[in-house]
Amino acid sequence: MATRRKRRAGRSHAGAGGRRRILFFRPLALRIALALAACFAGLLLHFDYQMQLYFRDSAHPRPALLYARAPKLSPLLGQSPEKVLSLLEYRGYRRAERIEGPGSYVLTGNRMDLYPNPAPGSAEASGPVRLAFQGGRLRAMHRHADGARLGSISLEPEAIGTLQLGPYEDRIALRLHQMPELLVRALLAMEDRNFERHIGVDVFAIARAFVNNLLHGQTTQGGSTITQQLVKNLFLSPERTLSRKVTEALMAITLELRHSKAEILEHYLNEIFLGQSGNRAVHGFALASEYYFARPLGRLGPHEIATLVGMIPAPSLYNPRRNPERALVRRNLVLSKLAEVGAIDDADAAALSRSPLTIAPHRSAGGSVFPAYVDYLHRQVRQYFPEDVLRAGGIRLYTTLDADIQQTAQQALSRALARLESDRGISPGVLQGAAVVVSVDSGDILALVGGRQGGFAGFNRAVDAQRPIGSLVKPLVYLAALERPGTFSLGSMIQDTPLTLETEAGRTWSPQNYDRDFRGPVMLLEALTRSYNVPAVRLGLEVGLDSVAETINRLGVRKEIPRYPSTLLGASVHSPLEIAQLYQSIANRGNRMPLRSISHINDPGGGVIARFPGRADRVIEPGPAYLIDFALRQVVRSGTASRASRHFPPSLGLAGKTGTTDDYRDSWFAGYSGNLVTVVWVGRDDNRPVGLTGAGGAMRVWMEIMQALPLAPSAHRRPAGVRFLELDPATGLLARDSCPERILIPVLAQSRTPRLAPCSGAGGAGRN
Repeated sequence: MATRRKRRAGRSHAGAGGRRRILFFRPLALRIALALAACFAGLLLHFDYQMQLYFRDSAHPRPALLYARAPKLSPLLGQSPEKVLSLLEYRGYRRAERIEGPGSYVLTGNRMDLYPNPAPGSAEASGPVRLAFQGGRLRAMHRHADGARLGSISLEPEAIGTLQLGPYEDRIALRLHQMPELLVRALLAMEDRNFERHIGVDVFAIARAFVNNLLHGQTTQGGSTITQQLVKNLFLSPERTLSRKVTEALMAITLELRHSKAEILEHYLNEIFLGQSGNRAVHGFALASEYYFARPLGRLGPHEIATLVGMIPAPSLYNPRRNPERALVRRNLVLSKLAEVGAIDDADAAALSRSPLTIAPHRSAGGSVFPAYVDYLHRQVRQYFPEDVLRAGGIRLYTTLDADIQQTAQQALSRALARLESDRGISPGVLQGAAVVVSVDSGDILALVGGRQGGFAGFNRAVDAQRPIGSLVKPLVYLAALERPGTFSLGSMIQDTPLTLETEAGRTWSPQNYDRDFRGPVMLLEALTRSYNVPAVRLGLEVGLDSVAETINRLGVRKEIPRYPSTLLGASVHSPLEIAQLYQSIANRGNRMPLRSISHINDPGGGVIARFPGRADRVIEPGPAYLIDFALRQVVRSGTASRASRHFPPSLGLAGKTGTTDDYRDSWFAGYSGNLVTVVWVGRDDNRPVGLTGAGGAMRVWMEIMQALPLAPSAHRRPAGVRFLELDPATGLLARDSCPERILIPVLAQSRTPRLAPCSGAGGAGRN
């Protein structure tokens, strides 16, 4: 009995100890569970904070979209069929057997039926037109609807990128309702069929992928949802570890709890990486559409949408430019999936599978297409809009850039510099240059080349390189004199004799001519045509340094001009863009048009919110403007730039001026036709001598650029109050029939008629 009581007591004691141990571990387990739950909740809150911060502050800014000027088709331009086809194909137009709507054309012999795309922001296209070619040139255009004859039509402007979001990526963000429905269906069919039903993680898809990969012995299928892919792209590294996959799943669930399916889908469509263009990443379907097809996303066909969707798993592997065969197989798989889910008919899928990829010619993506131009454009537009609007407002900037002229100028500069280095024994890559091309009439900046490397967004020499301009200043010195017709004319004589001046520092300065020779009295026209230095200094001192500086400022340079005698030979420093403004004023018959890079700005819906119309200011009276233009034509015809005249038809009436600085450090040329002013600078960034004159360096680049451009002859007609006199170049007096040489020059009515030259014999000649 006692033994049984002891046993019961022992069991009772043991049971009490066990209960005590259980009671002890319960609070510990609970504390651990609560701690783990708190850590888990904290982790989720951390993930949520990260994602909300991104979605609030930086999710898909809508940067300003940039467009080049719209190219025109016109019988007046006489474009060849090859040129028209090049313009159309570059913009992604489709050749068809019959007109299929905007963006298509039919070419039959010497006739083309064309349906232009609508301009950006426009809801409808203008309708089809018929183009007639004859003799290899466009001769007539008629509207299909009523047969009306058309003088010209504008193609849609080329999208040249955006104001950059960052150093390495770009995108064109769209709202979900702006995306094609077929794109969404193709995406879900290929990447996430259960998107509408899961909570960020699809357990069934993971299991299906696991079984499939196990059967194939390799990874052939993924189980990530669209939400997981978005999380990975935005917040996680690409490494494949268990911890990263767990983090990805938790963040995906958190994202689904906070945001709607529509928001997640919109962000994915704008975020997905779809290729690389140089050092710029192509993000989102909208930018990819422009990059691969040269058309907005809304105008892509089903097979083109399928091409983009097929690239998602491996954009490099399925890049349609680099790997067209793989891209074609992948595209056809997407088309079959679309037919499987009922998005398109089986017959349509089969027909589309037989079509080619229709990829547009290669183009850059983002704001680095023409970095020098975009750099200058950004500076200009920041005067009118704050940075947050430019980077997030989605506005559309229509620039004055002519993409063809820009590419021509860039390529010509690169080629010509390489040739100069080879010819002169200069180490490759040493020479640098810049070029600016502007419209004579409008002042539009058509091209702006900041260096020999076109795609490099570095130092913008066209805008920021401030270099001495040498003899480019001389036409301004002579203009200041010609605006005093009672004292000076192109026939006036100026002394080309030794000259010594004392500087403010007490030193002496003796300007020399290029050949270090002196010719005695020379006519003003000859002195400018031959670019003599000493006569230019004498003339500038006679009219006054203040008058010369005022003339330079009046024609468009907005900075203080130093009042030193050396300024008369181009010692003041200027950029190529400033020189382009000066010579535009001369080329435009004395009418200064402020150079502009933007024509107008639209809001995202297409409404105009700002226009930048050009306004001409008369800065040179018609008479003096005609005289200085005449003199600059003589520079090309028989002066320091006469080499250029051998490469262009005389009917163009080209005009220009060479410029060379001390020790041959800078080589300049500024010249113009009736429609284009082009300025070129060649030199070294370290400011060491290059051994090139203006004619031997910059003018060669200028010629290569201008020979590739459509040039119009000068239309500078003689204004009222200008008459022509036949003068003796040796004396500047009226030439007699017996004078051995005679030169016909224009003079203003206010100019005094010179007396007869003392040539042997009798008689004289004058001509009105």
